[in-house]
Amino acid sequence: MKKFGLVGLALIIALAIYYFTIGTTQIATQMKATINTQLASLQKQGFSVENREVLDRKEHFILSFNEPEKVIQFFNAKGIRLYDNDAEAFQGLKIGVDVYYAADTYSSVSFDMYPVALPHTIRQAFELEENKDALLRINKMLKEKTFFTHLSIAKLGSGFKGYMKDINESFEDKENIKIAMEGLTFSGNIKKNKIEKIKQNIKSVSLEISNEIKILLSNMKTKYSMTGDTKYDYSTEYSMEKMSLKRTQDFSLEMNNIDMRSVSTTKDGLASGTLESKVKDIVLSQDTKKIALKDTTFAIKADNLDMSAFKKLQEVDPNNDKQIKALLQELISKGIQVSISKFAINKLEVEEQKMDGFTIDAKVNIDKTLNIASLEKNPILAMSAIDASINLNLSNELFTFIAQEPKVMMAAMIFRPKDINGKKEYTLKLENSKLTVNGMPVM
Repeated sequence: MKKFGLVGLALIIALAIYYFTIGTTQIATQMKATINTQLASLQKQGFSVENREVLDRKEHFILSFNEPEKVIQFFNAKGIRLYDNDAEAFQGLKIGVDVYYAADTYSSVSFDMYPVALPHTIRQAFELEENKDALLRINKMLKEKTFFTHLSIAKLGSGFKGYMKDINESFEDKENIKIAMEGLTFSGNIKKNKIEKIKQNIKSVSLEISNEIKILLSNMKTKYSMTGDTKYDYSTEYSMEKMSLKRTQDFSLEMNNIDMRSVSTTKDGLASGTLESKVKDIVLSQDTKKIALKDTTFAIKADNLDMSAFKKLQEVDPNNDKQIKALLQELISKGIQVSISKFAINKLEVEEQKMDGFTIDAKVNIDKTLNIASLEKNPILAMSAIDASINLNLSNELFTFIAQEPKVMMAAMIFRPKDINGKKEYTLKLENSKLTVNGMPVM
């Protein structure tokens, strides 16, 4: 619960139910048989089904997380990644489920889901004397089905759609907390018994704490598409109109028009991935200081990642340093290429001084002969397995501004930039264990 909260958990449950209902038919009796089979299967996966009531065209039951370790394994098998330390967050959680068969022209089956009991860890925290008013409020929210999610599966199991009920809640205790969410909807396609596409929209999410901290996210949209046979073949798109964080009068961060896209592909046991992001405006204010960035762009690509090692890294204990190092060695066993095709900020404003920005592009090739253990003990000796080049292009105004820092000024005096088209340029290269800046040896 610490990582995803009740709202996120409801969506995880909804996603699991997508899998439960794939391939079902339009006939209510057949749908009931399918649900019976799936519920019996779930009870072997760490869930428990309680208070089940079955009528002609609908039914109700409560899904309990009796054996969280098994539940986590179940979600992981369905591609929803959770970790062993999440088990405690599930203990004691109960989700109410109302099932409706052929309730409308769209759906073959639909589900209403809502938490009816909190995990033990959350309840214990609220049961302290100073939090009892908050516990009463939480219990009232559960009774009113505040965290309510509706999901409909299309006839013939070809797709799904749903929504989460708007939330507008206030807690008055030591701190006044206001939470609001509006307009969360989702939909997707199912093909060959797999989720092919998912779309999710959220109109706004806000959090306010004692008029001291205010967080607002507006018009968020996400798209996810499976593009191949494995869960590592996919593309995602993400956009947000505005994100703002304000802390009383001393700090604020605002970002406008955020767009991101990532693509992952696999072939012959190797994975490649790209990430592209754009942010129209970023404004950071602290006390009387202000930094504004306009048109920030970042694009990166990685090739030749060993898929077998990558999968194992996702499951390894993060405290097992020896195994992590061994898997990292396996990960680069075919050699890795990483390229930043563009990292750029078009314009900057720092303390009312406006200037043009910079662009960076870079390439790094890591040979399969690189030894992770040697890199840790003596990075210089391991450099023979790494080739890299970085091109940095700065506006004259930005170069002059950062050169006011004494250490930067000394470096600029030793490694002179190239003056090209009214801008300052640097080229850094690491080749055959030698590092140069604009052709001048550094080591």
